[in-house]
Amino acid sequence: MPSPVLIIAACDDWPTDRIVVELERRGVEVFRMDTADFPQRLTLVGRIDRASAWTGELVTEHRTVELSRIGAVYYRAPGRSASPRGCPARRRGSLPLRPAPAWAGCCPPWNAAG
Repeated sequence: MPSPVLIIAACDDWPTDRIVVELERRGVEVFRMDTADFPQRLTLVGRIDRASAWTGELVTEHRTVELSRIGAVYYRAPGRSASPRGCPARRRGSLPLRPAPAWAGCCPPWNAAG
């Protein structure tokens, strides 16, 4: 089975909508997520394993993808993350508004040359 493409973009980003439609038309599995949904509607559970690098899952209300299966990542201006409910005010300032470095490191490397 071909590897899915992880798309990290704002949910209302219409250029990304067009890319998703085209990839799906070509039979590519797509897992689209917006960092604005993290951690309320998006869960990341993962760990680094010596044998297989990243293992774990990204989970939304409707979909799940295994991190080790991701073959490519498309990253385009995702939304801002919100503080979780109940997060103490003193900790809100330390939460990343755009956790790009964290998301960029969550997927296994792939050979861009194919």
